[in-house]
Amino acid sequence: MRKPEKPGAAQRRLWRMTPTAPFGEFVDADDKPDKPAAPPAPDELREASWTRSSWDLLNGLEVTESASGDLLDELFGAPPRAAPASPGPDLAANAGEWIRRFALRLAELDLQRDPRELIELAKRQWVTQHNLAPEEAAELERARPTSP
Repeated sequence: MRKPEKPGAAQRRLWRMTPTAPFGEFVDADDKPDKPAAPPAPDELREASWTRSSWDLLNGLEVTESASGDLLDELFGAPPRAAPASPGPDLAANAGEWIRRFALRLAELDLQRDPRELIELAKRQWVTQHNLAPEEAAELERARPTSP
């Protein structure tokens, strides 16, 4: 074991972190502080830092809420507008599109029907129901009772 080079008491050094030295510093344990320690400040007046935040998270933080009073309407944006009314049924641009959409929708509703039969039915329905959306007309056709 090594002996100290100077006879007498060894100097004690400590590592500490303070608000003035946030990354830490070595200090002599036997030295007296130059100025007296300031009395602790209320929480609102303490400087916020990561150590303070960590301490609050570790030990809990008491939060009190107060009424905010009347809020000004200028602080908030204008209320959202009402959704526009639906433009109505999505009508087909031409007879071919209407027949195709009608046949596809009826094929989805009735999987047992023959595709050629669906197209012929769509052509007949176009004459009388072209003012409806083809999907709506197909659903009405599916709901209609079949004649024996």
